[in-house]
Amino acid sequence: MFVSDDEIDALLSSRADGRTALEVKNAIDRKVEASIGAGIDLPLFRLAQTFRLSAWEEEVLVLCLAPELDRRYERAYGYLHDDINRRQPSIELALALLGDDLATRAAGRAALGEQATLVRAGLVLAAHENQDDGASARLSQSIRLDSRISDVLLGRTEMPSRQWLRRMDTLGGEPTGLAARLLAIARQTLTSSSGSEKLLVSLHGGSQAAAIDLAAEVCGPLEAPLLLLDLPLLVAAGAPFEKAVREAVREALLQPCALLVDCGDGLGQTPAESEFRMAQLIDALTDFAWLAFVVARYPINAQRGAQQPWLSVELPAPDLAARATAWYAALTAHGITVDHAEADSLAGRYRLAISQLESVVASARLRAKLRGDEASPLVSDVEAACRDAGASALIGLANRISPRFGWHDIVLAKDSMRQLEEIVAAVKSRRRVLSDWGFGARLSRGKGLSALFSGAPGTGKTMAAEIIAGELGLDLYTVDLATVVSKYIGETEKNLSRIFDAAESTSSLLFFDEADALFGKRSEVTEAHDRYANIEISYLLQRIDTYEGLVILSTNLKRNLDEAFLRRLNFVVDLPFPDVDERRRIWRRIPPSEAPIADDVNWEFLAEKFALSGGNIKGAFLHATYQAAARNDAVGMGDLVLGLRRELDKMGKVTSAADFGPYWRLLDGAQR
Repeated sequence: MFVSDDEIDALLSSRADGRTALEVKNAIDRKVEASIGAGIDLPLFRLAQTFRLSAWEEEVLVLCLAPELDRRYERAYGYLHDDINRRQPSIELALALLGDDLATRAAGRAALGEQATLVRAGLVLAAHENQDDGASARLSQSIRLDSRISDVLLGRTEMPSRQWLRRMDTLGGEPTGLAARLLAIARQTLTSSSGSEKLLVSLHGGSQAAAIDLAAEVCGPLEAPLLLLDLPLLVAAGAPFEKAVREAVREALLQPCALLVDCGDGLGQTPAESEFRMAQLIDALTDFAWLAFVVARYPINAQRGAQQPWLSVELPAPDLAARATAWYAALTAHGITVDHAEADSLAGRYRLAISQLESVVASARLRAKLRGDEASPLVSDVEAACRDAGASALIGLANRISPRFGWHDIVLAKDSMRQLEEIVAAVKSRRRVLSDWGFGARLSRGKGLSALFSGAPGTGKTMAAEIIAGELGLDLYTVDLATVVSKYIGETEKNLSRIFDAAESTSSLLFFDEADALFGKRSEVTEAHDRYANIEISYLLQRIDTYEGLVILSTNLKRNLDEAFLRRLNFVVDLPFPDVDERRRIWRRIPPSEAPIADDVNWEFLAEKFALSGGNIKGAFLHATYQAAARNDAVGMGDLVLGLRRELDKMGKVTSAADFGPYWRLLDGAQR
């Protein structure tokens, strides 16, 4: 608890070699120049160049780094503070050690101010040692290096792990079109002599995948990787927003990388909170970003970032032909056999960034090995990898269902079956219609596909959605209404917006069961609740118009849906109650080939006598199967009539001997 003068003299003498401080400094300067000339990376020099630090600020960094190299400096700092508990340097100590005159001390005080680079960039952290106000409290603040800066000065270049921050390499090659024009602006701006040497770009009007592709095309020739900052994920994680954003901007300088910021659907629970966080983001980018792309739903207001002009760019509509060409080139380059039709289909179904294809191919290779195929992966492996790439975006918003039914599993009227086939054909031919035939340029909205399945419970609505998803190679996501509908004003719209955004980026098939709960008719406004309910429905109608993926909705009561909503749908498929012939086919298709069926089963009687939907028939058959399995016997007519009785009981229908005819005795025997 005590540091003597003799101990400090011993510490200093152990470091002395007979040279004066000026001689040591000159020797260090000569070594620095020689190292730079030899191409040796000097972390302190690189950090000073990156943040344009003065020589005095560099010495502050060394003063803070010293205790991390040798703990004995802590005792020296305690001695100089005349307080052994103060083991870190303070602002007052830095001014005393590094300030030769009043002007230097004044400049040093400013360099450690809250608006100065050292503090604002998070290189040096200041903490109060006491609760007093005034100038003395500011001087007594201890200063230390941020842990990331300590790592950089010690030669550790790897980026810290953050859920909301990831690095993505870019490819070279000169781009064309909008990307080429942006690249020319970037080259001119970043090499200008005006002193700004930074470019901030606001991207809006498109998907995250389109933004990543555009930014990667611009950054590739600049030999700059991309650092992706996911702000919705940052907000959800509950991390301190401004601190995390500034750390990300600083990391882009340290790497160095261009920064791509995804703002999602908003940065807060309220407009005011979102606005405040956007201002914090703009301040951080204005301070230290050199090349940044911000993806938001609307253009960033340049007035909020008046210190630095923003370039506002509307993302172009997806060029499906160009995407199909990129898919074909990427897959064939990795030895995957794919024709142009399959490439067109992949580009139309999976809206992944072109820069993500490398990771998709790598994942497909692992899937092929897991299957036991050491050769090149198949297109089906690529499709599965694409589905997995976006699955996380819908976690907590919808339930993922892997399609397991095919065309042979469903029994429908001919016209209904044909409509399902038309939906599949429309999705597969989107690229040709929108791109090759020019319809995409004629449509400002409504480029996606939407369908409504209406029919009584058990008529096959969910099965039909699974079949379409399986035929298209898409995962089916059923929206959980419990996580979507909220009693709080505006929350339902926000939840639905998140679902639609995630589905667009993952190219998944969205399935809204019992859609009339969300898309019901707008009513006359008699109270505040009616007004907000109508706003929700109007918002949903607009969102359906702008959605570019495939969404399927189902309802038991089509008449309850809003007429304007029905008009916006591409397909309305009625799944009628099955007739006798369809019920006969359903009864025969339900049991798997492995299930033992007794010879006494009268399929004609079951189909003709009981007007049930496919779902009810399946329920009756499953109940009968359990009873037969308990006896270790084949499923017989007695089991099936018992299953029918139980299913009819669930439906609230009263049965009698007349309903079951000659088989009533089997049922009566089963009851006894």
